Amino acid sequence: MPGRRPRSRPSIGLHSRLATRLIAFGLCVALLAVGRVALTFAVVQKNLETSSVIKQERALRDDNMSLAAVVDQQSGSSKVQSLAKKMGLVSGDTPVFLHVHIAAAGARAPAP
Repeated sequence: MPGRRPRSRPSIGLHSRLATRLIAFGLCVALLAVGRVALTFAVVQKNLETSSVIKQERALRDDNMSLAAVVDQQSGSSKVQSLAKKMGLVSGDTPVFLHVHIAAAGARAPAP
């Protein structure tokens, strides 16, 4: 076949470009995989923090409810009355008013 040219081998430049593109593609895929793993790790870490805060909130809510029950129990009128009697205080059924006599300036109050 005299009209045909002999097949030439592909040049080294073609192999080099193909290898470079393949390496670049592999690096991009690896970078995306690392980013995905890092993002997943961050999401898991935030979920753990959120669950910790939720547990703490529940504990504080329970403490608040128990303290509110104690306040209600100790601020009842019967409890206040019994404490007042123990302290020697009298009930305020009939009001007693104090009258203050103010002497004029410069005038002497009578001696007792």
